[in-house]
Amino acid sequence: MSTNPRPIRLIAWFADNPVAANLLMAVLLLGGILGLRDIRQEITPDFSIPGVRIEMAYPGAGPEAVEQGLVLPIERALQDIDTVIHVQATAGEGSAQLTAELREEADPAQALQDIREALSRIRTFPAGAEPPRVSLRRHGFYVISIGVAADLARRERHRLGETLRQRLLALEGVADVQVRGGLTPEIHFEIPWQALRDHDLTLAEIAERLRAASADLPAGRLESARGEVLLRSRGYREQAREFADIPLRTSPDGGLLRLRDIARIEDGFAESRQVFEFKGRPGLRLDVYQVDSADPVKLAAQVRELVAGLQARLPESVAISVQNDRSERLAERRAILLRNGALGLMLVILALGIFLDLRLAFWVTVSIPVVFIGSLAVLPHLDVSLNMISLFAFILAVGIVVDDAIIVGENIHARRQQGLPLREAVALGASEMAVPVLFAVGTNILAFLPLLAVPGAIGQFMRDLPIVASVVFAVSLIEALLVLPAHLHRRESPAPSHGGAIARLRALHQRSAGLLDRLRNGPYRRLLGLTLRHRYLTLTLFCGGLALMAAWYASGRIDLTWRPEIPGNRVDAELDKPVDASLEQTLTMVRRVEQAGLRAIEALGGRQYLQSWFTRTGSRRPTYGEVSLILVPDDQRPFTQEALTREWRRQLGEVPEVKSLFFEYLVGPGGNRSLQLALSHRDRRVLTEAARELARALRDIDGVVDVNDGTAQGKRQLSFTPTAEARVAGLDEAAIGRPLRDAFHGAEVRRLLRNGHEVRVLARLPAAQRTDLATLADYPVRAPDGHLLPLSQVADIHWGRAPAAIQREDGRRILTVSASIDKAHANGRQIRARVQEQILPALRARYPGLETPAASSRRDRQRTFDHIFRNLGWAALAMFALFAALFRSYGQAMIVMLTISFAIAGAMAGHVLLGYDLSSVSLYGMIALGGLAVNGALVLTLRHNRLRPLSAEDAIERAALDRFRPIVLTTLTTTLGVTPMLFETALQARFLVPMAIALSFGTLTAMLAVLLLVPAMLKIGNDLGQWRRNAAGKA
Repeated sequence: MSTNPRPIRLIAWFADNPVAANLLMAVLLLGGILGLRDIRQEITPDFSIPGVRIEMAYPGAGPEAVEQGLVLPIERALQDIDTVIHVQATAGEGSAQLTAELREEADPAQALQDIREALSRIRTFPAGAEPPRVSLRRHGFYVISIGVAADLARRERHRLGETLRQRLLALEGVADVQVRGGLTPEIHFEIPWQALRDHDLTLAEIAERLRAASADLPAGRLESARGEVLLRSRGYREQAREFADIPLRTSPDGGLLRLRDIARIEDGFAESRQVFEFKGRPGLRLDVYQVDSADPVKLAAQVRELVAGLQARLPESVAISVQNDRSERLAERRAILLRNGALGLMLVILALGIFLDLRLAFWVTVSIPVVFIGSLAVLPHLDVSLNMISLFAFILAVGIVVDDAIIVGENIHARRQQGLPLREAVALGASEMAVPVLFAVGTNILAFLPLLAVPGAIGQFMRDLPIVASVVFAVSLIEALLVLPAHLHRRESPAPSHGGAIARLRALHQRSAGLLDRLRNGPYRRLLGLTLRHRYLTLTLFCGGLALMAAWYASGRIDLTWRPEIPGNRVDAELDKPVDASLEQTLTMVRRVEQAGLRAIEALGGRQYLQSWFTRTGSRRPTYGEVSLILVPDDQRPFTQEALTREWRRQLGEVPEVKSLFFEYLVGPGGNRSLQLALSHRDRRVLTEAARELARALRDIDGVVDVNDGTAQGKRQLSFTPTAEARVAGLDEAAIGRPLRDAFHGAEVRRLLRNGHEVRVLARLPAAQRTDLATLADYPVRAPDGHLLPLSQVADIHWGRAPAAIQREDGRRILTVSASIDKAHANGRQIRARVQEQILPALRARYPGLETPAASSRRDRQRTFDHIFRNLGWAALAMFALFAALFRSYGQAMIVMLTISFAIAGAMAGHVLLGYDLSSVSLYGMIALGGLAVNGALVLTLRHNRLRPLSAEDAIERAALDRFRPIVLTTLTTTLGVTPMLFETALQARFLVPMAIALSFGTLTAMLAVLLLVPAMLKIGNDLGQWRRNAAGKA
């Protein structure tokens, strides 16, 4: 028989010193309460990946000019920065946007500085390009938005928006307020070209004279007898009327030509191609962002109170209301998760009360809040916030956190049943389990550690899960070894004798508590004996189940959705008209889509399920439009977001005049675009044809919807080249292009800062002349000899088309073909496999030189897989090394590690049985299983090794029977802790259900493997050892 180890001094000291144990518990509780005040609260976790955003304006330039003049020099500069791993660029009309993705280990602040310095060294940017704006890319969701419907003039609407913005910024906890549909203040002077010709002026000359006359310039200082006097010219002007009297030219007779004589002067707003409507009326939207330390629920309540007060004082022509309160989703998700957590906790407590000694069950139950509250003392220092992911991590840990306490408490109870004195039983029982519990917690944390190294948006989104779980496990270890034994050390008072109901209740508990013992000594003992006798058949059956699940996955019958699908309360319809469509045509189509959405809501039950809606036209380009429906929370309506999009499509019908139409309702690092396929080719025409052919192939696949080929025909373009006579006279392209740019875009006088806004001051042609093609022929251009000549005399004019916005990735032009998958009619994994294995190879064969680089989403997914599996390999190796050193046996370590594969197979079987697809969330649950699955095998194998003086079969049987109770109880509590999530129907939390499936089915399968397969494999190991000894003896 085994010899009893000596108690560990630290554990024995705490067990014998309840004051020290209670003080430790008080420190954990007090630290957690203080930590709860400091921890940040968020609606969703931050899932931004390190990156730097570069924006640069080149007013009046086409996409090709932007690419050549801005994008290419910036790309070359970024190539020399080691921390930049990917560069995405868009060259659009008049501007360029680039995103530089950084290495995970890069310091964002240093990378930002390096990029700024690299851009400052570029000397080839074209004249007229504005300085680049460089900033860190950040993810952020507004907390609440306010919709304003106002039948007001533009100036009054702008003033109203500014007033609301300032009132909101004054609220505590508000970091920023962004106004959508607002107007940009601008001062402009409109001068007809006839006036320019008559007075022998150009817009550039006027702008220069206005600039010089409106400048404040320090002129030094004068040392006088009365002291030092500063000298300064005062010309600064802030209001449009202050520019009116600036002289532009002096006539020979001394008369002055002033700006007011030839220009229409207006202090107004920049011309906008955007139309924002709220509930069918002209309006605004104000999005309110929180500071990191603010409580979004409290902040939203402040905003609601402010809106209610303002609405009572506003005129009837203005309607203001809360449009979208994301804090409601936070409160909803928090309530869902807390409800499930409370139910899981109740089930765990019920199981503990039924199957454990009542005193032990009480103190094990007390350990749950102690561990959870104690964890909050550490989490704020690890940059963890309270959000839906961290809350779910606590739920996940409800059943796991008591495992250590159950193992320690059960062993103490067993020692007490063997007749040891209470003090000795507590110290010895806790000390005996110190190594198994330490290894169990260590393997749990090792299993979660690889999740901390997951790159990309998914890694950032799920980052809090492994941190919270690891901290909770570490605190549970302290509680189980140092606090719990002291509570169990107290001498039991004799049970008073009661009759009646109390006596019957106590007898009922004794019978239920003995149920596990009867199960162990009866059915399990017989099944264990059968397993040991037919150990090779047992191994074959388990391996067969493993092979079955592997084949099921390989067949594609179970889909794999990588990104978590989190439905929001907002459903968007995004459309794009052909490039030649006018803003009015786009607006007409947007209103048609809007009406179809409202009819869809009516068909599904009525507008009581619609909080509000808004439309935006021209926000990205004149041909782009968006309709957004804000729904009431999920539990207040009888239809899902997916059902609404289907009905919306049906109500809208075919819209051949729309180039692309896309519906979106998912939030988080996912989205509805399930397919994103990038194509690249040197020949733009070949690239365009290949993208269109790929889109046609996708449209032929059942279940693939919202296909966008990524191509766009460029706008019509007029090109000007100097005539031969003009070149002889000294006119070149710049001499022609610059005055045209001044005429149609505007010659910039200066920029002012007024009321917190940057106000541009421009001189340009009147709007009527800027929309008249006849103006071009007569527009005056200054010749080198000083004369003004009409454009038609100095330039040849050619019609053509400018390229559409140019997409680039890692230094090459790309087109991205995107589509959505209707999961009600298709399997996404099979479709993606068909695309990768059939469609894309055929496309590459048809178009030589065509490349199909991984789109950013697929590249992120592949990089995430690579990191996960590499880190899992290291974690598995570390676990194997720990077990091998602990058991002093490679074979036993391998047996324990094999339980992980069967747990994963059980998790997959759970997905199949409950009709769920696999996702990255499922993968996280399976990784968490890695630590849980081996714990039972660990304690069973350790017990087996301590019983080696017995015969091999007796030692295996005795170890399995001795560890039956803790293995079953820990599995039961883990499963019950997440069971309520299995039956969750709320859409806001359903994306977490796959993790609950993985944990519950995986732990149940792991329990069967530990109780049946591990004993059989230990016996097979003994058979192999005996075979080797016999072979050695014969040799």
